[in-house]
Amino acid sequence: MDLVRGAQKIVCTLQHNDKKGESKVLKKCSLAVTGRGVVNVIITEKAVFHVVDGGLVLVEKDPALSVEDLRACTEAEFTVSPDLKDYRMSGINA
Repeated sequence: MDLVRGAQKIVCTLQHNDKKGESKVLKKCSLAVTGRGVVNVIITEKAVFHVVDGGLVLVEKDPALSVEDLRACTEAEFTVSPDLKDYRMSGINA
């Protein structure tokens, strides 16, 4: 079943890294996929990426992490939005 056919916006939520620390935000998916080139946004506990013209743009990040930290734990290459923001954690008690 093709769950993404006809959807106006596809948002993927996932953990940024697996239990071994390997990136789950990959340059290329190695698993069978329902649709190729249809994801618009990737949200992890560390960052939010917009998918634009097949590339990733970092638009939000965990305030405890630097862009360099994110590059170190992310397999896929990405650019950084000039409007990069830290996650807003209001309403969440630590």
